[in-house]
Amino acid sequence: MPEYETLFALGTMTDNCDLPLIIAANRLCDLMGMDTVSMGVTLSFAIECYERGILTTKDTGGIPLRFGDPAVVLDLIERTAKKEGLGGLIAEGSFKMAERLGPEAKKLLYGTRGLEIPGHSARAYPINAIGYATNTRGGTHHDHRPTFRAIPPDDPLHKDMNLQTEFVIRTQNLSAVGDSLTQCRFVMEQSFGITLGINHVRLLNAVTGWDLTLEDLERIGERIVALERAFNCREGMSRKDDTLPYRVAHEPIPEGAAKGKYFSLEKLETALDYYYSLRGWNKEGIPTSDTLRKLGLEFVADH
Repeated sequence: MPEYETLFALGTMTDNCDLPLIIAANRLCDLMGMDTVSMGVTLSFAIECYERGILTTKDTGGIPLRFGDPAVVLDLIERTAKKEGLGGLIAEGSFKMAERLGPEAKKLLYGTRGLEIPGHSARAYPINAIGYATNTRGGTHHDHRPTFRAIPPDDPLHKDMNLQTEFVIRTQNLSAVGDSLTQCRFVMEQSFGITLGINHVRLLNAVTGWDLTLEDLERIGERIVALERAFNCREGMSRKDDTLPYRVAHEPIPEGAAKGKYFSLEKLETALDYYYSLRGWNKEGIPTSDTLRKLGLEFVADH
């Protein structure tokens, strides 16, 4: 059965309410070795480009792309896997498509750092906006974690952007440690807590025979994130790449429970300044030599 992200990407994003077709599309993606989130978000991008006239029937090989047309979804998934016709363009992903289609297409992108965003709104929830902008891999909910919904609605975290930024860092550290342990996110969070805590320490010490403290474990997570960031910076990434989709920063949610919400560029710049200061990175988002050495990454600092 499709899980949440697949229902969102191949269903909601393409305005497809045909559950049997979503199941079939999910199976086809699995068999073809394609990610359902990137597939669905890229398909919705292509459909919107068509509806706005950025893509034409000449580009699509005569195929009309419409939201709410489930047959188009299955057809394009197969064409994408085989790189047939329009599928060859979709196979490059939404960001490469936008580069070819021009500036108006770029405004329709829903991803960061070249990766399509999953089903956790960056407009409705500031924590997601900060996370998607700063994550090592960009538009993934498996670097930062959107598990703040488990926090009581009256908690200051929901209104204080500094607390939100601190929460993003702690969940990124949790994910880094969890990845290193090859531990399931759901087991880790629902059994031991949504940020690193004493239960995580007890578990790791019991299995390894080590004598780590919570501070040690947070430092391990911080060191992993800093190393990942240093790798990205070596490849040319910096503050300029810690961005959000145009819509997240400029277009408020038009209706529903989160009506009017968005995350402005001004807020993002403020959040990035605080995030970098907490991480020990400079104003361009590059880990400083002092920070790298404090984390035991001298071999990185020296290069």
